Amino acid sequence: MAILCGTDFSESSAEAMDVAARLAARMNVPLHLVHALDVPVEARSEQQPDPIVRFAQEHLEQRAERLRPSGASVQCHVEVGAPDEVLRELGEELSAKLIVVGALGRRKPDTWQLGSHADRTAERTNVPVLVVRHAAPFQRWLSGARPLRIVLGVDASLSSETAGRWITELVAYGPCEVVLTHLYWAADEFQRLGLGGVRSWVDRDREVTRTLEQEYSERFAALFSAAKVSYRLEPHFGRIGDGLAALAFKEQADLVVVGCHHRGALARAWEGSVSRHVLRCAGTSVACVPPPADAPELRARPIRSVLVATDFSRVGNTAVPLAYSVVTYGGAVHLVHVLESAHDPIEPYDIFTPETGADTPARADARKQLLELVPRDFGGVAASTRVHVLEARDARKAICQAAERLGVDLICLGTHGRSGLARVVLGSVATGVLEQSARPVLLARAPRE
Repeated sequence: MAILCGTDFSESSAEAMDVAARLAARMNVPLHLVHALDVPVEARSEQQPDPIVRFAQEHLEQRAERLRPSGASVQCHVEVGAPDEVLRELGEELSAKLIVVGALGRRKPDTWQLGSHADRTAERTNVPVLVVRHAAPFQRWLSGARPLRIVLGVDASLSSETAGRWITELVAYGPCEVVLTHLYWAADEFQRLGLGGVRSWVDRDREVTRTLEQEYSERFAALFSAAKVSYRLEPHFGRIGDGLAALAFKEQADLVVVGCHHRGALARAWEGSVSRHVLRCAGTSVACVPPPADAPELRARPIRSVLVATDFSRVGNTAVPLAYSVVTYGGAVHLVHVLESAHDPIEPYDIFTPETGADTPARADARKQLLELVPRDFGGVAASTRVHVLEARDARKAICQAAERLGVDLICLGTHGRSGLARVVLGSVATGVLEQSARPVLLARAPRE
């Protein structure tokens, strides 16, 4: 294991080398300084070394001597090739745990911005890349003078958790304050959570904020138990990378951390890249954390909460006892029934009816029927029960939206098990939920008559 630091002998590279040396000393791993030259291969001849190569070797060794008093074991490499390719190949060869580079690279002036070789390195390696703009925050953090303030960009992808786990490694070397940040497109969240009608796309919505806080606290609370965590969950217009960079400035962050995906060139051109935009727009240091080269280990997850929906038919009710049988001890079962609604598409509405106040006769009757379905014997597993009567035009969509609002681990539904023409003609709530929901779905087949 080692830390690699790419340098072009610029001032920004000097900042990066200082941070890399301090991290290497604290982590007790060797530091490899790397300088890449775009010169012909024959220039590396041992008999007649090229003067440029010889100068680079001498200059790099001088930089190494200045860093060794920090306590780091420093080695030097002058390689031929493009900087991003050299760093990637050497990182694989040395099993590097981190690549550190400066914010700027020696390229034509119109590309002298946070990015350059740095963003190409981050795109093409399986090793986390730390792009350093200012060394001072890291110096104060590693000396114990102050916490490192980090903005972590998160979304529903696994790459966010990978980036979060990387931050926990930093916490082991000094206190960190983590601002968990999610910037969302309001229209998508309203659709996902069943909040219809005309609503503000620029102001924070209470239900959206509450749901997102619940989702991200469940995912990251245990991960950041040793760090101080706050949340910034806000609607946003434009590119997410630009928004993260702007928010990092407002939060006076020392570091922005984002997970990154390895997409092909065409996909990057069409979809863009949050990590790339952050690299090019941020006024602070940025860390891009790629997915690990090895496939993630599959782990069993307990089913702590289940949503089970029924239309009170024999088939629908079949799913209720199955839901109680799979939920873990102390878990929760959400019993759901959907009433057809004719709400005004202009007025703001919520698929969840108010849980306080007077119910309409239809809602009161539905709640009563749901409670009557609760099994007297949970099969030895204690579970709490919550009853929800939803109002929506489309039962399939409402079930998916309720599952997102409640943050359940599993959706349980009854099904006739029809196929072919019968399913096309009659339709199927279970089929619709399977197609629309990103959550696991468990189907209970009705007993044969």
